[in-house]
Amino acid sequence: MMESNKKERTQPKVEDWRKIRERAVGYSYKKLTASVNEELKQIGLKEEVNERNLTKVLNGQSRGLYLTEALALSKVLRTNLIDFLRSDCAELGEFAGIQLHRFATLDDMYQFLLEQESGGRIAILSEFPSEVFPAFSQVIPIEPTEKKYKRAQNIVEHPVLEMEFYPIRALLSFAFSPIGDRYLNSEKRRILKTMISMFQRSNLKELFLFDSRPSELSEFSNMEIFPAKGSIITVFPFAKHTMAQTVLIEIQNTAVVKQLSSVYLENKDSRLPDLRGELAIQFLQLLNEHLEGDHYDPDRLLRFVKACRNPKVSKHFAEPVWNNLSISLRQTLSL
Repeated sequence: MMESNKKERTQPKVEDWRKIRERAVGYSYKKLTASVNEELKQIGLKEEVNERNLTKVLNGQSRGLYLTEALALSKVLRTNLIDFLRSDCAELGEFAGIQLHRFATLDDMYQFLLEQESGGRIAILSEFPSEVFPAFSQVIPIEPTEKKYKRAQNIVEHPVLEMEFYPIRALLSFAFSPIGDRYLNSEKRRILKTMISMFQRSNLKELFLFDSRPSELSEFSNMEIFPAKGSIITVFPFAKHTMAQTVLIEIQNTAVVKQLSSVYLENKDSRLPDLRGELAIQFLQLLNEHLEGDHYDPDRLLRFVKACRNPKVSKHFAEPVWNNLSISLRQTLSL
């Protein structure tokens, strides 16, 4: 008979159940259910926990809760979410170190991130640029005493690890898209110059740009990896837009951090990242050169693409930029 590879869910020990029940003192099942549902509501979820199912979970008579429900219950009782997580969910990974952080103000969140980032970070970002650079460049009006600026200052000026990964699509959108454009070209140049300066002057800081064509990398998650702390932080994926800035998930697991870091830094069989280090800085410099003047110029992108296809400029830029253009624009440039 073949031995099954399926992991058995580890139920809490008797003493752990005792601690859980001690923390539930003062809660009726009805009140506890209401508290859990309020936590779910606060982060923008519509589904609710059933009191009958919650009662079974607390008495060890149920398969457990799904991830979001388990997170909410563990937060209410200030205990570990693995105690309440369904076995089929628990099999997907090691959840022993997951915490949900909700902040009353953005200042509280920036202070938390500042503390986490003090030992350096690997940032995987779906949009360009990281909010750190508009803040430090004073593109966004901000006082140097504010937590948001202090966090930006720590990353830009201090000798801490800073590795940033972006899809090339995000850089092209930042520079040339008229949709959702938040910055004047003069402000974009200030941001780019801040980034170029930071990445040039420190060996601890490096930029990675990925070809984001659908066949290779269609989605980029926003997350920060902290190798020194063995933890990962990401925005809560089910939060409403208004809550997304103040709800974070922290995963504390050294093995997971090592595996994720290797995906981005040690994937020798992949062609990605397409541009890194000095090449990535050169790409930023070329973008900066094509952002003269604050007026909208629909031909600006065409000139940039033609520059990228010029072998005298760089033999590395043409393909990743071409892969991220629309079909119609490719046809126009091929005429």
